[in-house]
Amino acid sequence: MDYSEIYKFLEPLCKKAGAIALSHQREGIKVNRKNDKEEILAVVTAADLEIDTLLKETLTKKYPDFGWLSEETEDNANRLTKKHVWVVDPIDGTKSYIDGTGYYAVSIGLVCDGTPVLGMIYNPAKGEMFAGYKGSGVLLNGKKVWVNYKQKIQDATCLISFNEYTKGLWDKYSSTLKLKEVHSIAYKLATLSIGKGDCMATLKPKSEWDTAAGHLLCLEAGLKITNLAGDEVTYNNKNVEVQGLVIAPKDWQKELQELLS
Repeated sequence: MDYSEIYKFLEPLCKKAGAIALSHQREGIKVNRKNDKEEILAVVTAADLEIDTLLKETLTKKYPDFGWLSEETEDNANRLTKKHVWVVDPIDGTKSYIDGTGYYAVSIGLVCDGTPVLGMIYNPAKGEMFAGYKGSGVLLNGKKVWVNYKQKIQDATCLISFNEYTKGLWDKYSSTLKLKEVHSIAYKLATLSIGKGDCMATLKPKSEWDTAAGHLLCLEAGLKITNLAGDEVTYNNKNVEVQGLVIAPKDWQKELQELLS
């Protein structure tokens, strides 16, 4: 499979998706609640649905043998029979998208036999396109990025969830780790892959569509990734919940994982 050709096809499509997000901001974002919940995180916007439709129709037509998994599409078990599966979050970082702070992204991942092989994360508000495929390295707006991460956990900056931080879940680690809270897990993963931090972790479960694209970027950056228990993280599972993430340089990722577990 030539993932570079898929990358070339996907890049303008991802930018088109980002343009839809910006257009809805200019015209006024329409918000609906999910499952009658009141939390700001449990909402869907008209932009989410329009982007999801664009990506699904375009990608499933171009690659009919690939499966599809998206936050905004009703799940279909047929994807479990597929070798390649798109794993998509039309807009990750809903709160930031709605309030206009700009920390959100269109996140498109492709997995093969459960392993990420291509990732594209686009933040149209900041004009940042983070992308890569197996063997490409990490590309920021088309240019390859090399990163020297901190060699010791004591010197590292750890990117964490803004929501987890405000709930006090990180309080007991604040004296041990240098913490930096960032909206949108997809955007955190993307910025980690270009060195805007040395490690990243989530203490609460996430969904596969939150992490698949960024997982690939962090692999291409040379980082090690496990869940909180220290197990390998795979994709296109029947249960799409990821039991936390711990991502860091290989020399001390296990030290961070054991600290958090």
